[in-house]
Amino acid sequence: HFVQGSSNIIGTMTQDLQSNPLCEQHRLPALTKSRVAELQWPRQGAALDSKECLMLASTEAGPMRRLESGLLEEWDLWTSQHPQRNAPVTLHMGTETRFGGDASTLSVVSWNTLSKTWLAACREDAEYVHVPDECFDFDQRSKRLVATLAALDADVILLQEVDFDVFDASFLIPLRDLGYDGMMQNDRNRTAEQPCGNATFWKTQRLQLQEDATESRSRTLITGFVMLDGPCAGGEIAIINAHLESSPAKFAARASQLHSSLGKVAQRGTNAMIVGGDFNTGTDSAIHAVIRNHDWHGFSLTAAYEHPAAALTSQASECTFAVSGGHRYAIDHLLYSHGSLCVSSLLQALCGDVRRECLGGATRGLPDANVPSDHIPIGAVFVVSPCVKNPALRVKDPKPMTKEEEEVMWNCSTNPLSEEQRHIWDELKVDASKKPKGRPTAEEIQALKTQKQQRLAKEQSFVAALSAEALSFLVQFKDGRALIKRASL
Repeated sequence: HFVQGSSNIIGTMTQDLQSNPLCEQHRLPALTKSRVAELQWPRQGAALDSKECLMLASTEAGPMRRLESGLLEEWDLWTSQHPQRNAPVTLHMGTETRFGGDASTLSVVSWNTLSKTWLAACREDAEYVHVPDECFDFDQRSKRLVATLAALDADVILLQEVDFDVFDASFLIPLRDLGYDGMMQNDRNRTAEQPCGNATFWKTQRLQLQEDATESRSRTLITGFVMLDGPCAGGEIAIINAHLESSPAKFAARASQLHSSLGKVAQRGTNAMIVGGDFNTGTDSAIHAVIRNHDWHGFSLTAAYEHPAAALTSQASECTFAVSGGHRYAIDHLLYSHGSLCVSSLLQALCGDVRRECLGGATRGLPDANVPSDHIPIGAVFVVSPCVKNPALRVKDPKPMTKEEEEVMWNCSTNPLSEEQRHIWDELKVDASKKPKGRPTAEEIQALKTQKQQRLAKEQSFVAALSAEALSFLVQFKDGRALIKRASL
């Protein structure tokens, strides 16, 4: 059983309320390695299904202690577990120059732009008492936002807190002049209390939007793209732009919003994914603990800013959100599927004296003359693996065949699979067809989950070794399509 909340935790732990915004009202124990073990998480080392991941991601957790360096106390543990910890990663300093790579890479910038409606409503609040008058002029502030984005020139831009009534004039039109297209989160179901949403923009020379892979959900905007250039031209990638629930007590709501979006992308079968935005929670949250330890909806994700090279960034050692009164939190994140993408560069937006002035302990809060939002932008450049260019995943509605027709086609002379590959295929089909008889015991359930993970690893190895010709042949079979989709998540 998994224990949620703090009712079964005895004793108190050192609390640093500056490290996590969720705990000013909820003094909960931090989700340290020892607490993870106490919660029996992961359970006896077994893999968890998606519902179990959701339950664990909903666990209430308090802030983790920060070291003198500003890093959270388990930073070394997290970086030692990062799947790409040995990959070289550079830091891009400042926002005045282009942030990107060559045609084999994809650059992404995420930024909460601070809703004009919310800022106006908070004008008399203590957190914004020192904001310069000119920052309340949204026309002026939006021009500064767009100018920064233009200088960075990223392939994909993820914005949060974009007011619906200024999306076109303040963002879409000026960014189109720079070679972007964009879309706003669907506002059909919004209430008067929701003046803003998420907006995603992309370079039209690099990416083509897939209309059928695009969906607005609660707190997220899902977009699917086909890459148009470089060695991975034709490859598919899904991007989730997230602004998760901000209410401190709603741990489960944040987990549910992410869970729902991951599930939708999984149904599509895309094997490359980026999740970016304002999570309204830190890296010491249960959501991040699940990401580190488990595959959620079949996706193996990792955090870009948990690479060892990120130790000197504001996201890891300071904050990404800062307002007056000492409220400084690192709540903006970039997650990615590390089997298909490899981080090569991270954005450090502020440098030197400006960094200390805007984010240091004596900050008067943002926005100010240096930063036109109460958040700073974050970003990453990813090298895209050729595995995203999978023709089998893009076959639409193949002609259905009877079992007899499939048998004839399998045995024809044009079957490109080798004898060894045909043998492995037969074994995988047999393994997939095995079903337990009767109601399994708890031990049998654990054994079945372990076997499922082992079979998935074998399927992934099998698919990775197939040629494009073999993939195109196999996808014509019902079982082949199902196997390739599982192996490519």
